[in-house]
Amino acid sequence: MGNPSTAQKEEVLKIAAEVVAGKRDSADLPHGITLGEPISGEDAKRLLLQEIEDQEKADEKRAAHLRAAEALWSKMAADGVQEGSRGRFEAFFVSSDRASATSLAAELGGDEDWEAKVSEENAGQLQIKVITRPLVRGLEVVVELANQMDIHAREFGCEFVCIQPTSTKARRPWWRFWS
Repeated sequence: MGNPSTAQKEEVLKIAAEVVAGKRDSADLPHGITLGEPISGEDAKRLLLQEIEDQEKADEKRAAHLRAAEALWSKMAADGVQEGSRGRFEAFFVSSDRASATSLAAELGGDEDWEAKVSEENAGQLQIKVITRPLVRGLEVVVELANQMDIHAREFGCEFVCIQPTSTKARRPWWRFWS
């Protein structure tokens, strides 16, 4: 393989960063290039700094979501919600990519008793609304749910907005109405 152009180097660095982040497979690298090949110190430094910056942004978002989850539980407890009671939650996401939005909705809405719907927002953004199955309510559950929603959002290229309790009842099959 001859000397790669700057554009080719940029593409390889981008793919390498995605491979390192687990978003792509190393087979996606151009033929003849592996992550084991030496790269210049400047490129390696830039790649590392970009990865650190991306991780810091993700950590800041996760910390903000966890603080919001703790505040949500405090408000729920103040409103009289008992720890250990059961209830459903709504999780909201946004995305500008329809494929990402529908993939996230299919993943989260595919579980029994979970519902997911994609709808258009005014600014061309897509909103994904997920309603969980009934969960035992408590601080740990709310924090873990927020954490899992944040992970799913990043995995599917969407942005996690918030969770909130809902009074929506689970859909039950007609033969269970009398039980």
